[in-house]
Amino acid sequence: RKNRFHADCNVDGYYNRVTDKIIAIPNKNLFIWSMINFGEVEIAGVDVNASILYQIIKQLKIELNGSYGYQYAVDISDSQSKTYRHQIPYTPLHSGSVSVSVRTPWVDFCYTLMVSGSRFTLQQNVKSNLLAPYSDHGIVLSKDFKLKKITLGGKIELLNLADKHYEIIRNYPMQGRSVRVSVIFGY
Repeated sequence: RKNRFHADCNVDGYYNRVTDKIIAIPNKNLFIWSMINFGEVEIAGVDVNASILYQIIKQLKIELNGSYGYQYAVDISDSQSKTYRHQIPYTPLHSGSVSVSVRTPWVDFCYTLMVSGSRFTLQQNVKSNLLAPYSDHGIVLSKDFKLKKITLGGKIELLNLADKHYEIIRNYPMQGRSVRVSVIFGY
C-alpha cells in the first residue's frame, strides 16, 4: 500500500557581503528608474519551506504549502553615513506565503495567501520612506485534459480577494479584485 501522507521541510540560512550591490528605484514615474550602487551590503537570512500532502482517497488529495523568508540586507558602505546599517530599499525583513490545494478528478482548487512586511522606498530608514506591509489572497480553479499527446488546460483565478489597494512600489497601487481566465495548450 502506498504512503498516503508526505511531509517535507527545508531550512536554508545564508550570509553574504556584496560589493557594488545595484538597486533599481523608480524615480519620477514607473517608466523612469534610477540605479543606486551600494558600495557594500551585508545580507543575512533564513528561508523556510514546508509542505504536507495527504491523499484522502485515490483521486482526492490535499496539499498544504508554506514559506517564510527573513532577509536582513543592510548598507555597510560607510560607517559615517546616515544610512549605515539601514535596510536597503524595497527589501522586506519578513515575507511569506501559504497555499492549500485540493486535487480532485473533476477540478483542482487552490487558495493562496502571500504576505510581505514593510519596506523602505529610499536609503534612509525613516517613517516617511516606509511602505506598508501587505497581504494578497487568491483562489484558483483549474483542470487539465489529456488527448493523446496533447494537453489542454483551463484555469480561472480570482485575484486579490480582499480588494485591497496595496503598493509594491510607492505611489503605484496594485489593482483591486480581478478575474483572470487562462487556456493552456501543450504537446
